[in-house]
Amino acid sequence: MQMTQQQHGELERVYIMIGAVVMAMAGDGLETTRLRIAGFIRGELARTQAWSPEMETAMLSAIETLEIYPDHEVVERHRDGGDWAL
Repeated sequence: MQMTQQQHGELERVYIMIGAVVMAMAGDGLETTRLRIAGFIRGELARTQAWSPEMETAMLSAIETLEIYPDHEVVERHRDGGDWAL
């Protein structure tokens, strides 16, 4: 079954929401959790070529941000629907 443009867009929005949750968790200072989540995202990115270039960029940005501990300002902007690029 081929994914429609709308379905693809909806899937990306779901991952954006998940990203906001992940970044909120990362703000709690749980280094092990942050690194495990970054590892999971890295594994998903490597396992499939199904991601759009924009989604790959967002996932790589999330990995980088998780690994260097985000500023709370970035987390809040992301959660409030501002720039979704982390």
